[in-house]
Amino acid sequence: MLDIKSDLTDNANFAAGNIGALNQAMKDVLGDRLVWAATAPAGLPTIDDLRGKILPVLSGDSTTRIQYKSDTGKNPAVARNNKGNVIEVHDDGLINLWYWSGKAQSDGTVKWLRHGRFDTGVAIAVAINDDGWIVEVHRSQKAMTLWSRVGKFDDETAEITWWPATKYDDGVQPSVTFTSGNTLREVHQSQLSTQRWQWTGTLDTAASPPTVRWTSNSKTSDPFYARTESNGITVYRDSDQQIAYSCGSIVGKRIAYEQIFFVEFQPSNAGSLATGPVYGGASTDKSFVINGRKNNKLVRAWDFDSADRATTPLANYPATNHPYDAWYESLMKSNNAVQ
Repeated sequence: MLDIKSDLTDNANFAAGNIGALNQAMKDVLGDRLVWAATAPAGLPTIDDLRGKILPVLSGDSTTRIQYKSDTGKNPAVARNNKGNVIEVHDDGLINLWYWSGKAQSDGTVKWLRHGRFDTGVAIAVAINDDGWIVEVHRSQKAMTLWSRVGKFDDETAEITWWPATKYDDGVQPSVTFTSGNTLREVHQSQLSTQRWQWTGTLDTAASPPTVRWTSNSKTSDPFYARTESNGITVYRDSDQQIAYSCGSIVGKRIAYEQIFFVEFQPSNAGSLATGPVYGGASTDKSFVINGRKNNKLVRAWDFDSADRATTPLANYPATNHPYDAWYESLMKSNNAVQ
């Protein structure tokens, strides 16, 4: 059990130590000994099945636990190339722009491997070519200015390297696509009317830093390019306002980190965490402990510091600050926890 004491979601990216970095550390250190939440059988494995294994539980900071399961971003956009590299971008409803990146799997799911904050703005759109070069366009959150930024998808880790954004026009509702190779076309609307405008440009990967050279600008009646659909994958906010995607037979699957950890549900948490098998609460909240046990949950009760806090059934993990006191040893023996 990892009792996270600070909010990992405000760490900007993998390198800064976000939840994705925690996931990777677990895989690197514990490897095949881990029993992943994503692949565990319904409920919990038996003790015999867990011999020599580690069942990881994420506890502590509530924002970290909630965001481990799903993301509450707004206005998502997506791009997928023919190699199966996928990037999703969105705003957080305030000023920040975020990305998820991952790789499409043979069953239609996406293995989301990296997540991070990379800019400020709204009304974002994104495109990716088969060489893994990314161009995103967005509007400033404070002005009707349009900006483009270049990124590069790492085929091994799915991490994105981003270079500085540059202003290319004024307007709203930008959209973008690669028309071929490193050639791009962008369509947006005037900030003053319903007139749409287009730009064509070339991605210059040899420049330092890499940039888009927008060269031709004119009016157009063409529609905007699709922002929320690309190469068979669609992104949107579901009924609970979480970012989700659909791809082939996969419908309404939430974008989230690889689910290594079982996430602990505590009494003050949103109901979205209540479906998991691990519960945790104060030992004084006896009704929470009893209801959890009766519903076949693995229940931790913290500050279990006197014998009168015992319940029937007893918490699976009566976490005490006095493990060597006689009353606690007697309680453990009477419940066959120790000999």
